[in-house]
Amino acid sequence: MDYNKQLPLFNIVEPTSPSSEENEISLLALSAMPGIGFATVRALFKAFNANLSEVWNTDENKLQEYLQRAKIPQSSNLAQQIKEQSQRVLGLARKRKLF
Repeated sequence: MDYNKQLPLFNIVEPTSPSSEENEISLLALSAMPGIGFATVRALFKAFNANLSEVWNTDENKLQEYLQRAKIPQSSNLAQQIKEQSQRVLGLARKRKLF
């Protein structure tokens, strides 16, 4: 099978981009949340045009809408969880990034 023609899973965010560090932290934070897996992160990545740091500033209803559109199960619970746990998981992700 020829993988050379395979499209990348995510668009590459340039390391010099001012938001690349915040995107990395947001990816770490989202992936640490129970119930949020690859499909959910990918849906948010697409919804926010590769700017995962915008997830935290988005209204819960809008998050739910994006997740429902991507057919993510339990989108209401996940949107609520993201909003309720945002400060905690972002803090932990920032600490993990330092190591």
